[in-house]
Amino acid sequence: MPRFQQHFTAQTGGITIIGMLRGRVWEVQTENLILDVQGVGYQLTVPAGLLAKVRSGQDLVLYTYVHVREDDLSFYGFDSLAEKRLFLLMLGVSGIGPKASLAMLSTFSAPEIRAAIVAENVTLLTQVPGIGRKTAQRLILELKEKLREAAAADKTPGVRTGEQHGFADALETLLALGYNMAEARQALDQLENETGLNSEDKIKRALRILAKGVEKND
Repeated sequence: MPRFQQHFTAQTGGITIIGMLRGRVWEVQTENLILDVQGVGYQLTVPAGLLAKVRSGQDLVLYTYVHVREDDLSFYGFDSLAEKRLFLLMLGVSGIGPKASLAMLSTFSAPEIRAAIVAENVTLLTQVPGIGRKTAQRLILELKEKLREAAAADKTPGVRTGEQHGFADALETLLALGYNMAEARQALDQLENETGLNSEDKIKRALRILAKGVEKND
């Protein structure tokens, strides 16, 4: 048996699936990272947020998905099981492939995506590159109830409480007011530890933060 097969965790239909990899970051590339696992370098495509924060030489554990086609074998990596599970749920939606699912997780966090789908926020979902209105509506149609049931089962607070709904609504409003994605998310991220804020509160406070940023630049 080849050495790398020692990491295989399941086998279906003759195709072996790797569920998790633990190793050291060998190299960070433009869209991928190379993970050294006992001398074997795995090239993994990961969400942009993870790619931005990892460094060469860093020890890392990734939950993985292997996408197999006749002419391609691609590895995708996630730093949480919840993120991987959402990725797989989105893959189950007609017309959504690995690249589109990864684009979702590169634009928004898993809780933000879940909240946007449950809240039927088409406008926010279409902020993701490559996700049009019809695709966003299909995501909502096929995943809304599944995500609600999952939230009830595992008691995920982000979907049950509506705090993430407030984030999604506030983000949509800031984008409509002309702020770009980076500005809007940076302002809202500063409110992350403030509980009990509805969407209107978040918008008002975020606008104050953005206004202060403009004053400093002036």
